[in-house]
Amino acid sequence: VLVLSSWRSGSSFVGQLFSQHPDVFYLMEPAWHVWTTLSQGSAATLHMAVRDLMRSVFLCDMDVFDAYMPQSRNLS
Repeated sequence: VLVLSSWRSGSSFVGQLFSQHPDVFYLMEPAWHVWTTLSQGSAATLHMAVRDLMRSVFLCDMDVFDAYMPQSRNLS
């Protein structure tokens, strides 16, 4: 299920409802990391990166986030 919403529309509440079920994985604003990394790029570049990220998430391939997450030595 993909939930798209605008600001202040109750999407956080809906996400919390979904995440109460043990068989549900909920990811809030998955494209945020892409946007912060590529915000100076063109709209086409951002569009393709978000498209590829969403495809990977729907295929349960979370490795795609590695390219957009800050590198840290203290991961647990």
